[in-house]
Amino acid sequence: MQLEQALAKANENTNENSLWSRCLEGLRTKISDSALSTWFSALEILDSNPEEMVIGVPNGFVLEYVSHHYRNVIEITMQGLLHHPVHITFTVLSRTPHLEVFQAENRTIENFNDPMSHAGQDGAWSKSRGPVRIEVTVPLNVNYTFENFVIGDCNQLAHAACMAVAEAPSHNNFNPLILYGGTGMGKTHLVQAIAHFCIENETVRKVVYRTSEEFTREYIEFVQKNKDSRTFYQVYKDADILLIDDIQFLAGKQSTQEEFFNIFSILQSLNKQIVITSDRPPSEIKGLHTRLLSRFDTGLLADLQPPNLETRLAILQKKSEGDGEGFINGDVLTYVAGQVTSNIRELEGTLIKLSAYASFTHM
Repeated sequence: MQLEQALAKANENTNENSLWSRCLEGLRTKISDSALSTWFSALEILDSNPEEMVIGVPNGFVLEYVSHHYRNVIEITMQGLLHHPVHITFTVLSRTPHLEVFQAENRTIENFNDPMSHAGQDGAWSKSRGPVRIEVTVPLNVNYTFENFVIGDCNQLAHAACMAVAEAPSHNNFNPLILYGGTGMGKTHLVQAIAHFCIENETVRKVVYRTSEEFTREYIEFVQKNKDSRTFYQVYKDADILLIDDIQFLAGKQSTQEEFFNIFSILQSLNKQIVITSDRPPSEIKGLHTRLLSRFDTGLLADLQPPNLETRLAILQKKSEGDGEGFINGDVLTYVAGQVTSNIRELEGTLIKLSAYASFTHM
């Protein structure tokens, strides 16, 4: 009897896996490949009957996002496959996250072989133990938070992925997370927002934030002073989340890339979160080593496009909320949103100039 039940259960699981695969194929005609890769790769059918289907998701953030944005399209697709309506519900999977282990290529960094504490890694939503440490060479911008970021079609995927990373570093499908887009599109805002969130909510023990130029300068100083290698790696070896801005500046710097690659590889082997920004897709950056590019391909690439008119206007309205004197009215904001289309930084700069002019002239 037990064998028959086991065989029936195995057959049921096979049928559910097949059904989910067919559902994903149907969704490809309705949802972009990037969205499918981001939100559906870890989903699976847990239970089903003729009227209801339960789908497992990796964490609460994915549950909320998928339920809000994709429940209807999943139900419609399933109805087409099953030829009757079905109600979809979501639940968080209770499994322990699998840790992928990589070996550093070409050479081993002995300085990383010290025992590493994994406090705070026993659950995707657990808080870290003890105060959060932040390692930066320049202060974070206090305004670069998720609350101050305006979401539009141009950046929705990037914002959602950053939120998932900040909420549960290393316990997501976005490691590494690569944000790319032109100048002034909000990449630095998002990556610093991750840092602010992790610090305020204690989702990690240690945050390290660098621009690639700062990383290069640190490495050059280390080489020039001929210090013990442990002094260079010490900052990075116990980071729970590493945030690197403007990776394109490493192009052509072979020795610096070598050191970054080794740090990247060790942190990835320890399931530490890595977030990188770039002004273009990494594959289009000439002078980046193929080994780095291959590691970048193991994560998620999310682009930030120029904002449309509605998003530009929303950004200006959000920015003008801090104008307590109300010098800039709605008509002016609408005009600026229609004229400045290149990037968000120029848009905000134009508003600041107009605000200053209006306050000086009292117009």
